[in-house]
Amino acid sequence: MDPENITTPEALSAALIELRWTQAELAMRLGVHANSVWGWANGLTPVPGYAKEYLRVCVLFSRAMRRCFCSLPLYRMLPRTAHKNSRASVHSQGELINPHA
Repeated sequence: MDPENITTPEALSAALIELRWTQAELAMRLGVHANSVWGWANGLTPVPGYAKEYLRVCVLFSRAMRRCFCSLPLYRMLPRTAHKNSRASVHSQGELINPHA
């Protein structure tokens, strides 16, 4: 889905899916009636410029955040007994295990 070209009902639907939003959520965020978004999604009326720009920014921001957070090392909570000889730091609730260590 190209966030620079949200002009068709299919592109609008793809943006909503990528953002994990419903039509009602988009309507609320834009301050419009849900019927307006329904009309855009069904091709009855064109998607207005402000809605295209809002979706474009939200999709790009969402992608950037996923790239940032997907590159962080994964940590998981494990019981203390699971890694007695581990080099991981120990917390009172268990151990934080860095799989990259």
